[in-house]
Amino acid sequence: MLQRCRAFFGWRPLTLLASMIRSANALCLVFVLAVALSSVVTSPHLTFGSLAFSRDTALPRLSLDLGVEPLQRQSLRTNHEQLEQQIATGQVNKPYLLNRNWTCVVAHSQHKSAGATLGETLVRDWLGSESTGCAKAADCLSCDVGTWDCSRESCRYSEKIKARRYLAFTGYVGVLAFTPKYGSAGMGPCLWITISREPVARLISALFYCTYGKPSDALCAMRQWQTTNRTYQASHNRTGWVRDFALHWGNYLFRELLWHPDLMHKIRSRSDFDKSVGLRVEEKTKCVQITRMEGPPWLRLKQRMSGGDSLTTTSGQTNFQMLVDHLVGRNRARILYDLFGVLEMPSATATVLDLVLPLRTPDGWKRVFKRRLVSHGSKKWKADENAATAEARKDPVVLHAISADLKLYNDLIVPKFKNLAAQFGVSA
Repeated sequence: MLQRCRAFFGWRPLTLLASMIRSANALCLVFVLAVALSSVVTSPHLTFGSLAFSRDTALPRLSLDLGVEPLQRQSLRTNHEQLEQQIATGQVNKPYLLNRNWTCVVAHSQHKSAGATLGETLVRDWLGSESTGCAKAADCLSCDVGTWDCSRESCRYSEKIKARRYLAFTGYVGVLAFTPKYGSAGMGPCLWITISREPVARLISALFYCTYGKPSDALCAMRQWQTTNRTYQASHNRTGWVRDFALHWGNYLFRELLWHPDLMHKIRSRSDFDKSVGLRVEEKTKCVQITRMEGPPWLRLKQRMSGGDSLTTTSGQTNFQMLVDHLVGRNRARILYDLFGVLEMPSATATVLDLVLPLRTPDGWKRVFKRRLVSHGSKKWKADENAATAEARKDPVVLHAISADLKLYNDLIVPKFKNLAAQFGVSA
């Protein structure tokens, strides 16, 4: 009966249920509802908010908290073999992420969070490209300022993708959710992943990169940052220099996650959302000119939100709670990503990636995280950057400016990753 229903309606659980209702296929509908009801009775951990179907079992089950006993930290192969043995003997359920041979990846490769390393590795070692960047081929999309469409507030992409594997990455990939080719987390066809960095370390890394590395980078928005004589301030008034940039950058991660259509639709409908920002130029003006005059998409969104990205405002608190619902998948909110990684836990993150999205070489992700391919020349200022980071961790002005990012990282992302890693027998 299960195979009959699957063959007729496909694999996605919501599509399966909706299709059965529309077609009045009572036999399949009764069967699926009976299985779901039996799971609620027999599973003390099951909640409707995280219900998912597996290709290997007829029972709906949790995508998190599968009860996997942590394994000792050994080699990737040993961990994988022990996990597969436990699965084969029925000791644990097989995690959803291991059920697929992924042919499409959407990677939220965050700037100053090993984002360049993540993106280049996927392009070269997973996609199989000879270069480390995206060419104009449809199978590789860098969803960033270079492909941004100011009129649609989204990146340009092709629906004509025929490659066996294809990839989208960088900071604005949230706008691709629910598009036919990229789908969404939990529903496919792509695996949606993101790797986060401790917010204070990320902020200071961005500050030094924007000052001494590449000030023209869009993540800096230097033209709009009204700080003058930055090098002097860095040398003689580091506290003021760091505080000023913290107020300029703000809760960068919070805003990045809000590009998801489910969230952005609600944010744009709020009374304090200023839709005039970014529209003070003629419509025929090219997007690159708008970016130069009024700032990159992240800064325009920050200005439009009018404090809606801060925990000190009512709209900011509402937006934050809405984001939390999507991150944990509660109150019927659709999840944003299938897999979270944490840069401060490189071994555990690499092990999970090697299990879920293996590269062409064994332990490929572990090798990547050990050598850190892209440093942006930070070795030249690393000592000063570390000292500034230590000071910033104690600065109340800096901590207040990025309080939403800190809360996301400490209270949600890190615990979520530890929970996920435990499913794979990985100690985080």
